[in-house]
Amino acid sequence: MLTARQGVRVLGAPDLGSFQDLAAEDPVINVFASHRARVTNLEPRWLGGEMWGRFDDGQLRAACHVGANLVPVQATEDDARVFGERALTRARSISTIVGPHAPVRAFWETVSEAWGTPREQRWEQPHLEIGTDPQVRPDRGVRRTTATDIDLLYPACVAMYTEEVGVSPELFGGADFYRTRVRNLIGRGWSFARIDDGEIVFKAEVACL
Repeated sequence: MLTARQGVRVLGAPDLGSFQDLAAEDPVINVFASHRARVTNLEPRWLGGEMWGRFDDGQLRAACHVGANLVPVQATEDDARVFGERALTRARSISTIVGPHAPVRAFWETVSEAWGTPREQRWEQPHLEIGTDPQVRPDRGVRRTTATDIDLLYPACVAMYTEEVGVSPELFGGADFYRTRVRNLIGRGWSFARIDDGEIVFKAEVACL
């Protein structure tokens, strides 16, 4: 049996420093979880879920973002199985499991019998980064979007999300929340598009930084 000192618990604001140290061990892979921790201070009400930590002799050794997305952070397969066992003891909020292949598979093998058939499995989806200057010229027609673009931009965001994830973000009354999300990205300067003759021909958003 794991003791509280060695086991899993919900992280909070006092754990932010140790969590960010853990995430910094692979800042590219962990960019989503690190960003979420930083902007929410690990407060569950702002996370829209919880951040779990697994401890060994009082030291944080692995973590797991648990909201609509479940994302393991520096987790071994054993850590992922422990997180999976914890997930089985609570109401399910997770729609997507994202992360390195080995811990994601270990987590899924732990919960799959109870959670049933997944909507889609993508076991060979790469996580890409660019390590050099771009080799193509920038498109000068691409610009940051503004609040006046929302009526054009929002339907394109819904379409892209639906094609990528397989379900619409507007399901189950989510339209207002998702429109607010798009507005927030515009307000941060994280939304880019090329608009030709009133039509969006390209768009992209920065999800986390």
